[in-house]
Amino acid sequence: MITPVVVAAVAPSAGPRGLVGAPDPALGGVELYMLAFAVATALLAVLLVAWALWTKRRAKPPADAAFDTLARRLGLGTRDRETVRVLAASHGEAKPVALLVSDSALRAALVEMEQQVGMSGEHVVAARRVVAQLASEAVA
Repeated sequence: MITPVVVAAVAPSAGPRGLVGAPDPALGGVELYMLAFAVATALLAVLLVAWALWTKRRAKPPADAAFDTLARRLGLGTRDRETVRVLAASHGEAKPVALLVSDSALRAALVEMEQQVGMSGEHVVAARRVVAQLASEAVA
């Protein structure tokens, strides 16, 4: 006699489940957003620190900022600004902005520059030109 054999159909396995370290498909999107948020936050922090250092390095003392603003409004170029700075240095402890504000201080600095032996002739000529330009703008 022949005995019938029953063969049970077994569904193929969809892959390993429940293994340690296997990604959970339900959390994949959330983890990706968390990673993107962390990277964006770190990038923002680095940019803020770089911006703070850059602005700190660019910060000028108030007297220098006032000098640059006033000199720009008076129409002085970069060479003329340097000439006023040289005039202020020759006048002792005068600030360059003070020379732009005070006509008598500017003329006194020019006289001191002309009397100093170490000053080159081109500095004196440039200083005279700047003093004349500022005097003409003060009259106008």
